[in-house]
Amino acid sequence: MVADMCRAAAKCHPAESLSLFVPHCCNAINQIAVNEEVLNEEELDKEFLWNLQLLSEVTRVDGDKLIPYRSDLVQILQLTLHLKCKQGYILACNLLHHILRSTALIYPTEYCSVPGGFHQPVCDYLPIKDWGRPGDLWNLDIRWHVPSVEEISLAFYLLDLLLQPELQRLQRFSKGEQEMSRDDVLQSLTIVQHCLLGAGSLMPPLKGEPIPDLVHSMVNLDETTLYTGMDYDGTRENYRDAICKVMRQLLHYILEHSEDDTKSLFSIIKIISDLLHFKGSHKHEFDSRWKSFNLVKKSMENRLHGRKQHIRALLIDRVMLQHELRKLTVEGCQYRTIHQELMKDLLRLSTSTYSQIRSRAQSVLFTALGTYNFCCRDLIPHVLEFLNPDNSRVTQQQFKGALYCLLGNHNGVCLANLHDWECIALTWPGIVRSGLSSAMSLEKPSIVRLFDDLADKIHRQYETIGIDFY
Repeated sequence: MVADMCRAAAKCHPAESLSLFVPHCCNAINQIAVNEEVLNEEELDKEFLWNLQLLSEVTRVDGDKLIPYRSDLVQILQLTLHLKCKQGYILACNLLHHILRSTALIYPTEYCSVPGGFHQPVCDYLPIKDWGRPGDLWNLDIRWHVPSVEEISLAFYLLDLLLQPELQRLQRFSKGEQEMSRDDVLQSLTIVQHCLLGAGSLMPPLKGEPIPDLVHSMVNLDETTLYTGMDYDGTRENYRDAICKVMRQLLHYILEHSEDDTKSLFSIIKIISDLLHFKGSHKHEFDSRWKSFNLVKKSMENRLHGRKQHIRALLIDRVMLQHELRKLTVEGCQYRTIHQELMKDLLRLSTSTYSQIRSRAQSVLFTALGTYNFCCRDLIPHVLEFLNPDNSRVTQQQFKGALYCLLGNHNGVCLANLHDWECIALTWPGIVRSGLSSAMSLEKPSIVRLFDDLADKIHRQYETIGIDFY
């Protein structure tokens, strides 16, 4: 709670606050860490954790304000990212995440009720007189934070210094060249994940060759990309591709040698989701902010003046939400080889032995199915392979996972009733034939329930108007 209050102070007066907090916290952490044994303790000193948490919160300010403290912050990150204590290294990862976000994202820097701020002397301007004044929609004069050359350099310096070694360690581990404990693997994955969350907007989308012959079309099916203010630097390391390559190698190694390492698999699923979709903000966070914005807008509307009389802070928030909406617009993306490989990995995880892994992987898979054009045509044969009665190697967990993949979730794509005759010609006979599979067990209530849900979804949701005109 106190760290949040200090963050609020730093947000309002960054230069003054950072000059007080950053040197103090860094000195306190360095003094405690002089004793190297501290870094290997499972339970860290409370003062150490307190200063690290405070530092991770006050650095959530505009990126240019962090540049003067670059060397101090880098030193603390190098010192704390590999702490033995999980609580400690997660706070260090939060610090890294917040520094990267501050330097990499485009966002408004102020939400004042009038343009220009409140810096004039009181004898010339009394801010209280602007109470309730609506913002001028055509003259908002928003001050934006756009990453400068220095800030982008700092972000990539941190990635080169901190992310690159973790990727190299994980790659050596996945090749069997280096021993790592499960805790070490999870720590490295946590660092990779926070780097991706912090600097995802600087990393260009995954590229690969388009998958040919999925559908014949008379019109151009290339994707429409919305410009969100970010020009990617092709001369720098493409870390999204690098992370993707290492994660796939690591995933296959873990599935072959230690499939019960569920914590690492959870982390890899999250990273795959962010590799596919994350460009600076998450859909669930956006939805929450959109809902919150509408509630605030409703509670602060001026009914005497009618509509469109909103305060400037609300209008700026709406502009920011629109900017995030453009970053989140991913429907109709071209289906490429890299997406195909990642979706096959997700399908493998969606039919895992462990139910929680299946559930999380299926959630990511359903989002991806609704994102890439005609990818369902490519994936359905792989799903149906688990339901094939001739495939005697299928386990009951794989069989169940495949049924869940066909069923889909409430909001996403349902593979069982796609409006595509070629897909239906495969899925419906496949579902019927699956009753002959050796993995099929009518005594198991959960599988019976799944078949009932599938039949119910097809009966209720499939629009038969197409059949009448066929």
